Amino acid sequence: MPTACPGLLQVSEMDNIGGSNILAVDDDPVLSDLMRRKMTIEGFEVQIRNSGKAALELLAQTQGEGDGSIRPVELVLLDVEMPDFSGFETLKAIREKHTAIELPVIMVTGRDDSGYMVDALEGGANDYVLKPVDFGVLRARMDAHLALRGMHLALRDSHRSLVHMAKMESVVHLAGGFAKEIRRPMAQIRAGLTDLKTGGADEVKLEGIVENMENAFRDADGIVSQLIASSSSSRLKLGPADLREIAEETVSLVRDGVSMAGLTVEVKPEGKCPPALVAREELKQVLLSIVLNAMQAVQEGGKLVIRIGARKVASDNSIEDSRIGARLHEGEVAACIELEDNGPGMNEEELQRAFDPFYKGRHTGAGSGLGLTVAKKLVELHGGIMLLENRTFGSGLKVSLLLRPKPGARL
Repeated sequence: MPTACPGLLQVSEMDNIGGSNILAVDDDPVLSDLMRRKMTIEGFEVQIRNSGKAALELLAQTQGEGDGSIRPVELVLLDVEMPDFSGFETLKAIREKHTAIELPVIMVTGRDDSGYMVDALEGGANDYVLKPVDFGVLRARMDAHLALRGMHLALRDSHRSLVHMAKMESVVHLAGGFAKEIRRPMAQIRAGLTDLKTGGADEVKLEGIVENMENAFRDADGIVSQLIASSSSSRLKLGPADLREIAEETVSLVRDGVSMAGLTVEVKPEGKCPPALVAREELKQVLLSIVLNAMQAVQEGGKLVIRIGARKVASDNSIEDSRIGARLHEGEVAACIELEDNGPGMNEEELQRAFDPFYKGRHTGAGSGLGLTVAKKLVELHGGIMLLENRTFGSGLKVSLLLRPKPGARL
């Protein structure tokens, strides 16, 4: 039979839920002490704080900002009415740093007022209970939110394991191409050293040998640098940006080279394009790779058009099984950059293998063959999609970059 605690708590027998670390925040010392004793008996580890500010200080010490000596809090029981710093203010501060899944918050209030309850839930609370607290009801709700939190953490760990496996698979694939590709400049350097050792070369021939060795060294250094960039697992710092500005800045970087190649480049806005969430310099690197490939693919007098607009993600564009970051899904409207040239385009094999590391088709450019591989990975780290296809009308290639728009942007 339940044991009554008049005016405060009612306790019922329930199973231990694993010794979770709970933070109870209430300015009533009698209720706080009783809460600690009853919950400790039930198997919880309990931290008590008598104000919102004291609770936030504890969370700062336990949720990644301290030295790791204090066990992280797994759930917060938060009184609504407290002097100086209310429960709603405390909840708002908690939600600025922790999601409802990462750190569940159950509000505790003595006011049976639907407005209070709605405000609590809209403010980010996971649940609420009324005073006097029925501890059996509270335990059931705590069980549910702690179980949901546990499942979320398990899924997160599983996702990290999958990402790690994908990275290892990529490293093995890259290493094979790297070993094959690096042999060429190394063979040139070795041949140059052999010629130098044999001696007898005149000054003109000696200059040629040294020049060949320098070129081979630069090729090898470029391969290593791009391999490192392709294998990078760092997260990008994304912020809202105007895609037209980024495209024009990229074109200005290679304006002289574009002119020498006889290529005309036009940045052309089409319709309304929302600001996109991007890392500016990394997106410039992507566009630069595509522009350089176009310069090498088209004949003198060729043209590259960079269209800026918006585009709905089609079912065959939504790559649901991608293991890199959050992706755009079918039906979503994306900010879009489309680059179309009037070069020779690609055959079916080239389209299928264009993103393979070290693959050198007609349209993947000179050098290490990693330009498009790195570009695709950078787009995916943005949470976006990079597509290659031949133009529907006329010869040439179309590269589409679908990127996430700024939240709340009008499309």
